[in-house]
Amino acid sequence: MACEKPCFASGRRRYAAGSQLKDLQMSEAAGHAVREVTEVEADDYFVFLLSDANLRRYGIEPEELGDLLVADKRVNAFAIFIAGGSEAGRLAKALPFGRGYVCADTARLPGAFKEMFSSVSVQKTS
Repeated sequence: MACEKPCFASGRRRYAAGSQLKDLQMSEAAGHAVREVTEVEADDYFVFLLSDANLRRYGIEPEELGDLLVADKRVNAFAIFIAGGSEAGRLAKALPFGRGYVCADTARLPGAFKEMFSSVSVQKTS
């Protein structure tokens, strides 16, 4: 099934659903995306959050983001930190296992997405 309502959350505090664009905190946008993605029946539900790994600047604790990523067991939600350095790695490790990824080079994003999709596939067969 095609994605009918794409949702985007970023460190710039933007949320988009269809043609609507609103300012929201990243955590609000993440929570909204996790809730909204299940409104249309589908075989699988995915939410991908892209961040610059500056959660402290936005007042978001890694534990808060982690809770949002696992709030609905039907939703495969992941945070991808587009940044290098120790802060991105620390954040990815603070999230629930397998929910945080660091991508210092955007050319490696396709590989990160492949790894996320593969991890969901493996969980389904287990």
